[in-house]
Amino acid sequence: MTYSDPDRILHYESNVDIRQGSDRVTSGVADVYLQKETNEVDRTIAQRNVVLTQPNRKGVGDWMQYTTADQVSILTGNPARVDDVEQGTTTGARLTVYSQKVE
Repeated sequence: MTYSDPDRILHYESNVDIRQGSDRVTSGVADVYLQKETNEVDRTIAQRNVVLTQPNRKGVGDWMQYTTADQVSILTGNPARVDDVEQGTTTGARLTVYSQKVE
C-alpha cells in the first residue's frame, strides 16, 4: 500500500481485498480516494479482475468505481456481468449496481 497525502489517495496492489459492511471487492489494483475535510472514503476505483460481492449478488468486470455518497458501483468489462438471486443475470459493457434497493 502507498499513500499520497496531497492527493489523499490510498493505492493498493496485488490481491486487493476491500470490505465495507456486507460488501466485498477483490481486484488486482485499487485506489481509495479520501475526502480532504474528513478523511472519509469518497470513492474507490478497482481494476484487473474485479469481483464485487454483495448479499445475493455478485458482479465481475475489468474496472469498477464505487461512490460513497450515492452508494453506487459502476462496473465495466468485456462484458461485465452481475448475477442477482432475485433479478437473474445481466451482462453489458457498463453496468450500474446499487448497494441500496431502489424503491
